[in-house]
Amino acid sequence: MRRAFTLIELLVVVSIIALLIAILLPALGMARDAARNAACLSNQRQNSIGLYSYAVENDNELPRSNAQVSTGPGVFAVWLSTYPVDSKDERYVGHGLLIYEGLMQDARTFYCPLNEDPELQYGEPRPGNPGGGWPPTGLLPHQGGLPAGQTIVQTHYHYRSFLDEATNTWRSIDLDRENPSETAMMADNFASPARGVDIHHGDGYNVAYADGHAAFVRDDGFEIRDYNGGALYNAGDAGYQLQHEVWRDFLSQ
Repeated sequence: MRRAFTLIELLVVVSIIALLIAILLPALGMARDAARNAACLSNQRQNSIGLYSYAVENDNELPRSNAQVSTGPGVFAVWLSTYPVDSKDERYVGHGLLIYEGLMQDARTFYCPLNEDPELQYGEPRPGNPGGGWPPTGLLPHQGGLPAGQTIVQTHYHYRSFLDEATNTWRSIDLDRENPSETAMMADNFASPARGVDIHHGDGYNVAYADGHAAFVRDDGFEIRDYNGGALYNAGDAGYQLQHEVWRDFLSQ
């Protein structure tokens, strides 16, 4: 005859199950984060290939950067309604041009799956701010696809503003003048302590390079995040200069 569990036996079973859950949950969380990190790196590979394709079709020059257009909203913006009208670029800069030019079809590759910034996600306007993620509609920003009040489109990834140190001028990365395999051109958000490494990978950045490859660059000491003494350095002449130093000294290979 089958014997019923005693209360003590039931408590033992429950304790064992609870212990197993406590052991497994961190492992499951780590596996989830590893998968998201792999997805982010895949995004950067796709972005890198898209940017390389853009250069091939445009005299080996990559898209223009924010520093070439304005000292305003900086690296977060890939489209801004107040940028100068350009018959070719329709106010897009950086990787935003990949969608406009039809070299990429899905702007979700501009957003890191690990970055859980509640105010900046694909298809979500930013509460109380004109900036937000890529429009949730099928229309592009210049076609009126943005929610009412949104005038800036931002992503989770920085696009490089390239400083020509010989002339001290901002210009597009030129595959004929730079070493593409060593030249970093896109990376996880790094110039904002509030929106950077602490809320995506924690110990480094996925970086896209001008030859079409991507790699993870570790920064266990948070040197990149704290490069401006722990303050934001996303825009303006001084901010772009600091970013240039990070691209050159930390992220390029």
